[in-house]
Amino acid sequence: MRGIKLIAEKVFRDRTNSSALRLYFVSPRYETPRLRRWFLKTRGLKFVSSEYAKMAWFLSYIYFVGS
Repeated sequence: MRGIKLIAEKVFRDRTNSSALRLYFVSPRYETPRLRRWFLKTRGLKFVSSEYAKMAWFLSYIYFVGS
């Protein structure tokens, strides 16, 4: 969800400042929150670290491209 929010804010940067477009980010209806000890499992750590790596790459890529 954080990745989508980050990308959407960058893509629609000019339009979100006006009142014509408002972005809302809501998690899927049937997804259950997994808050208990996800960081103790290898699968959870791999998933979260790969998502943060993607976000870091996206943010650094913007500076190289100049958008």
